[in-house]
Amino acid sequence: MLKLASKFYTKLVNLIYHKGYVIEFKTEKEPNFKKLNYLLNTIGSWITKQDKLWICTSSIKDKDEFIRKFSKITKIPEEEFTIEERYFPFVLKY
Repeated sequence: MLKLASKFYTKLVNLIYHKGYVIEFKTEKEPNFKKLNYLLNTIGSWITKQDKLWICTSSIKDKDEFIRKFSKITKIPEEEFTIEERYFPFVLKY
């Protein structure tokens, strides 16, 4: 019974909240990835891409895997940005 309730709660939380990442660039200049927009959309839904702060909801569960894919697409070394995991309400995705 407890296991069933736990599964229900987990599914409910996954419906309401989405795992996402907040990316903050350490450089002074805003990166320009207009040519890479279609590739960036393959790793997640971007809520905002402004200035030095980008926010993305993604189905990628592992932070290290997300960092690897993001770094590979943008060709920016991992030392030039920081990524923080967050959970965002469902409404922000759309």
